Amino acid sequence: MKTKLIVHLVIMVAFLAVIDGSAFAQIKSNGTGGGAWSSASTWAGGVVPTSSDSVEILGTDSVTCANGDTCASVTLDARS
Repeated sequence: MKTKLIVHLVIMVAFLAVIDGSAFAQIKSNGTGGGAWSSASTWAGGVVPTSSDSVEILGTDSVTCANGDTCASVTLDARS
């Protein structure tokens, strides 16, 4: 019984680690001034954020949003 519980806990922890690492992306602005939210060049890596992504806008960037631009969360980095 105890061994079965430990196996279940290990499986659950492994499952949560996989979900945590792949379900939400952390996307940062480009650090070169920003741009339009919907432009791939505004974002480091060239990926436009979606509603499931966490976004960090660097303090040196200005990102212009339009109706329909979404993300899971936004962090504004005030450092310059």
